[in-house]
Amino acid sequence: MEELIPANCPEINDLVNTKLKARFDYDKSYMHGEAWNTLKPHFYPTDSLDLDAKQMGITQVSLVKGNALIALEYHYDGWSLKIKLDKIYSSSEKYTIHIKYTAKPNEAKLPAGEKGLYFINPKENRKICPHRFGLTEKQTILQSGAPPLISQTRKRPKKSS
Repeated sequence: MEELIPANCPEINDLVNTKLKARFDYDKSYMHGEAWNTLKPHFYPTDSLDLDAKQMGITQVSLVKGNALIALEYHYDGWSLKIKLDKIYSSSEKYTIHIKYTAKPNEAKLPAGEKGLYFINPKENRKICPHRFGLTEKQTILQSGAPPLISQTRKRPKKSS
């Protein structure tokens, strides 16, 4: 059973640009990724960032300052990545967050058809089909395996009572 969080969540940050780097571990069906997200506050100043990061391993969250990476405090609950920025940013200021993560789509506890990343023949069992990966054609609501991103519609399983 799923709970839909309304789409009228306030826009706090705008995504300006994303740069991605990915390395695939076909034996484990993992994608080791790095994302550089450049953002700016939508309207009001903010000192935090909330990203969807469904069912992945987060290994590093940093602020990019010139050529340096400054570690940031963050909380990750397996669904949402809440980042505390180094200062309060105004709507005219851009900042870049660097995130290292590992997507494990075959280990994610998600409903069928809701993965954002698929591994096709990862161990090359079938010689006529070399190992490949696939991203879904359109963004799924749960988006497991995709880079951490801003989303206004979020779904998560309801907790059992």
